[in-house]
Amino acid sequence: MAKRRRGEVKLAIEAAFRAEFPHDTVDVSDGYGNNIHVLVVSRRFDKLGRERGQELMDRLLAGANATEEELKLVSMLRGYPIADIKAGGWGWAARLVLPAQAGRGNRFRADG
Repeated sequence: MAKRRRGEVKLAIEAAFRAEFPHDTVDVSDGYGNNIHVLVVSRRFDKLGRERGQELMDRLLAGANATEEELKLVSMLRGYPIADIKAGGWGWAARLVLPAQAGRGNRFRADG
């Protein structure tokens, strides 16, 4: 695969997450430096819990149409349950103002 521009990589990653979360907030956007952030807000994470939710996010990222080198650009990969955001239990994430319909997204990965 020829080297792609970051925008093309972001679109490939977004497509993988949109296929799984077609009606939820999916944000794949620029992170610090050359990094990419991926954030998904979905009621599905309410039932999965933090560990299983992160496993799903990891699996979707690995299945994206992107090379290993391109996937290394993702510095944040995170799925947020709506229930926790409503309850204010996610710290800074509880203060996110989410658009009615998401366009592009960021990769957020939180391990703790």
